[in-house]
Amino acid sequence: MSVRLIIVSPMHASNIGSIARLAGNFGVSDVVVVSPRCDVFSSEAFALATVHARSVLEAFQIKSSLAEAIEGAQYVIGFSRRVGDLRRPDLGWSDLPSSVNHQGRVDLVFGPEDTGLLHQDLTLCSAVCTLPTQPGVPSMNLSQSVAVVLAGALWNQLSKDDEKPVIKTRFEAEKPLSAEGLRHLVAHWRQSMVDIGLTNDGNPDRLLHYFHRILNRSGLSEREANMLRGFLSQIQMAVGTRQLKKRLDE
Repeated sequence: MSVRLIIVSPMHASNIGSIARLAGNFGVSDVVVVSPRCDVFSSEAFALATVHARSVLEAFQIKSSLAEAIEGAQYVIGFSRRVGDLRRPDLGWSDLPSSVNHQGRVDLVFGPEDTGLLHQDLTLCSAVCTLPTQPGVPSMNLSQSVAVVLAGALWNQLSKDDEKPVIKTRFEAEKPLSAEGLRHLVAHWRQSMVDIGLTNDGNPDRLLHYFHRILNRSGLSEREANMLRGFLSQIQMAVGTRQLKKRLDE
């Protein structure tokens, strides 16, 4: 299991420093900051990181986009307080320990202090998680949110002893579908909806959102995803929008 912590467009160096210390607390060495609006390596950040996590902060990576930051991830979890018809959470806090037990890298993505993750950010995620808070005070400080998530996701890793059992993945016989593979499948699904006229007043994205949620929850393997894409290609050929090919386009 490998975990990457991704912070999107943070505003305050104090949160950066606190997150560096948290990463050290929970043994997370892979931290990426996307398009920061503060000085990630400022004296304020190092002061909050303390001497114990100075090397952790020094190893922070800077990326220009979330798409670049999640490249190579097996599973991507975005954290959002705001919910709605198109922002319904797929995971709860209690789901996090099992959700990070993937064969490949799992990315935990947090948004900026002022807006949180935007809709276009969440569409890049494999699943969305909302932390349980009281309705009267629903939002949490960025670094506090990271603390709660890391504690919830990694507690079983921190408490294991030297005789730890091997954690099995959900797919023992087949390779799980990567986050990138899921994005290709959803894009293919969307084009097939357009080809057969399955849209909502000409806009396929609203209906696609529900199919996306179903695919997120199903935990597909690469083989299953290829079967679905083959089925979609046959539909496209039947309506004359796709030519027969030996292999699916990626």
